[in-house]
Amino acid sequence: MTASARTAQTLEASLSAAIGEREAFEAFEAFATTRGLKREYCGSEKAWPCEESERRAKIFAENFRVLSELEATASLGDESRRHHHHHNDGDDDDGERDESKSSKVSSRVRFGPNLWSVRTKEEFEKSIGTLKPSPTEERDRSKEKKDGWRRMHQEFLRRNEDIWKNERSSEGDLFDAENLPTHWDWRDVGGVGRVWEQGLCGGCWAFTTAAAVEGVHYIWTKEPVTLSPQMLLECDPIDQDCVGGNMVTGYQYAVMKGGISAAGDYPVHPYTLKTSEVGPCRTNTARKHAASIDDYIILDNDWKDLKSAIYMQPVSVAVNALGAPFRFYSGGILTYDDCQPDWNRSPNLINHAVVAVGYGHDDDSDLDYVIIKNSWGENWGEGGYARIAIQGEAYNATCGLLIEAVAPLKLSNLTYADPDYIQGLDDFIDWTPKMDVNTVGGIVYVVLTAVILVAALSMGVLTVISCMTEDDGYYYSDLDYDEYDKHFNVKDQKFGSERDLSGLSVARERSRFEAHSEPVTGLEYAGRSGRDPRDQYDVVPVRDTL
Repeated sequence: MTASARTAQTLEASLSAAIGEREAFEAFEAFATTRGLKREYCGSEKAWPCEESERRAKIFAENFRVLSELEATASLGDESRRHHHHHNDGDDDDGERDESKSSKVSSRVRFGPNLWSVRTKEEFEKSIGTLKPSPTEERDRSKEKKDGWRRMHQEFLRRNEDIWKNERSSEGDLFDAENLPTHWDWRDVGGVGRVWEQGLCGGCWAFTTAAAVEGVHYIWTKEPVTLSPQMLLECDPIDQDCVGGNMVTGYQYAVMKGGISAAGDYPVHPYTLKTSEVGPCRTNTARKHAASIDDYIILDNDWKDLKSAIYMQPVSVAVNALGAPFRFYSGGILTYDDCQPDWNRSPNLINHAVVAVGYGHDDDSDLDYVIIKNSWGENWGEGGYARIAIQGEAYNATCGLLIEAVAPLKLSNLTYADPDYIQGLDDFIDWTPKMDVNTVGGIVYVVLTAVILVAALSMGVLTVISCMTEDDGYYYSDLDYDEYDKHFNVKDQKFGSERDLSGLSVARERSRFEAHSEPVTGLEYAGRSGRDPRDQYDVVPVRDTL
């Protein structure tokens, strides 16, 4: 956690005791100073206070009353738990109660000021209630893929014992929910990148897509990478940048385009009160990919399925974030009483995408929970993270966490994850069949394939672009950008003079996309009849071994 985040948490503790309008305005000035908002509101600190800061101060005071009520309610629950501990644990021999049991209630949910404290409810809902539902048919396709996904991870785990170490039982299904460790946190293992702040940009779908792919990339390569949500926001023609989207279609785009760019190559600009718009796609930069995936899978609406998936990798999940408890959450465990699906807006029960990076058990409250990573900055929650209680089931779980969970899949370089694997001809030829070949036969096959490839290119039947990334040294095949953008009418869809926000054009483009929804990870033939992505292998550059 950064120094500014620690300072903000200290400030948060002092603000929680403020009562009344005068105290709220004093708290606002301290809040604005700590967060560097004076310049944003007034142009410079010397111009403080100004008309905008006074308007924000009134918003802060109203929100502060809301979170003060939340804190009061949480404190009542805290006192009830203390009484429960005291009544059941009894007194020590000296007549004094055991303070280690009665006063330490780490699970008690807490609330405090954060980035939403200076923003109206309308501004909040503009940036949050934008998660689009995933296509129904994708769930059916995911069920068909699930067995293969689990088998792939079983094999991968056997080849990479160091990641999971001795955290699991040596008998039974490696990813059976009854066979999992009590606690698992990918932040301790690796592959969890920085916490972004999406501000007023309703692009949660892009942030969770990039974050989950970061995790999968680390698992396969052991190399951390920070990916660019900005590239998805500006270049994905199916989702609607800061207006809304879905991680399923975000993954579809990543598969079709061959990967996601690194944040260092495709910078993410800050989204403040005044900057929530995106620019045109920087296609040259977007061609450079730091990580790729081959497919994705939608999980069942079940806690066991979600925990098993989290044990395998970070997973994109959706929640109802519109309630005040989630909005002003600053720590502890959010329970079902604090956060339910949004039944008032049924059937849109969820509205915000985050990433599940772990799970655990709290002894004080005897609650199991899931750890999520948000994109609201480090000053929200527990350094940008939250613990959500495993309560309820299916479509009526805490915060709606089980309604939509999607895991990106990386299947193509399984062999590279094996340290004992000996590089051979297959590693350098993307279209080589997975069979044993002798040297002469291999050379003949390569020559014949090259002749066919050149002929296909010359006739315009095949279009392929290969890009080398600086991050991991792999080559990723990609579809031609101009053809792709033309196919999805990107210019008219995202940057036309009259932008269609009704969802009709998006639905039309999505239906066109889903007509060819079987992932293609590198080669495009006439009629878009691509190979099974499980047969795809990233092309590794030949390195000089002399």
